Amino acid sequence: MYKMQKNGRFCWLDGFFHREIETPIDSRLFHTGIVVTEEIRTRGTRMAFFYEHYEYLQSRLNILRITLPDILTVEEMHEHAIRLVNKNRYFGGNRLRITIIHDPGFPAGTNHCLMQCTPLEHPSYILNRKGYVLGLFDDLNIPLDRLTGKFARPPLHDFFARRFIAAKRLDDCILFNQQGHIVCSIYSTIFFRIKDKIHTPPTKDGSPASVMRDQVMWMLTDAGDPVNEKLSLRAIDIENADEIILANETDGIRWVVAVDRYRYFNHTGAGLIRMLNEKAFGNG
Repeated sequence: MYKMQKNGRFCWLDGFFHREIETPIDSRLFHTGIVVTEEIRTRGTRMAFFYEHYEYLQSRLNILRITLPDILTVEEMHEHAIRLVNKNRYFGGNRLRITIIHDPGFPAGTNHCLMQCTPLEHPSYILNRKGYVLGLFDDLNIPLDRLTGKFARPPLHDFFARRFIAAKRLDDCILFNQQGHIVCSIYSTIFFRIKDKIHTPPTKDGSPASVMRDQVMWMLTDAGDPVNEKLSLRAIDIENADEIILANETDGIRWVVAVDRYRYFNHTGAGLIRMLNEKAFGNG
């Protein structure tokens, strides 16, 4: 069932270290779609918002009636994640990917936990020097249901969105739902400064709930910029925005210089990245 590579970095699977997995579980399980992941930025063994990530992972598994502490408690998962970083000797910046894979076998099914660690170029979050250029991808809109924003989007949607990015030589693109409301970018939560007010698409419009979304909203609020997360946003808001910011777990903060013919300032990014590093890793 498990196909291992003979060489490469180590991963952690169900209590044991293995060389990095090429195909982590047999294809039958991927066809069921019962695969839930969470990504965490680390600096050595310092793990940004680990307990919050565990809670988000648990909340999504609860929808599937899977109890995460029955697989690993938060203390056990944290301990094994630290061991994985040390095993690979990745003492700089890393992306830790935690995947829960549910085997719907009978009678009760089996749950697997896979942890993978990938080294990153910088130990801490670094703001992009050159602003990102985005496009508007509305060829396929995101359908809305009670699972939208809680689990991964359909793979074909992201396939066509990535092909759009490559064809236009963009850094990212903005996605819309079936009602024409802005949802997010393909890789990140998105924030707009419009007439000196900060907005982010609401979760009811499909915006993915995430640890980084929460952290950025709290940091902006603490800095005197409360975030409106209730108002639906449309393409006209892209035209009216003075500033656009992207945020995700791996990259942290990315400022946007252009969407189509519109141009934007970068007034907020530097302060946010500083606050984010302090919250994530402390001052050391």
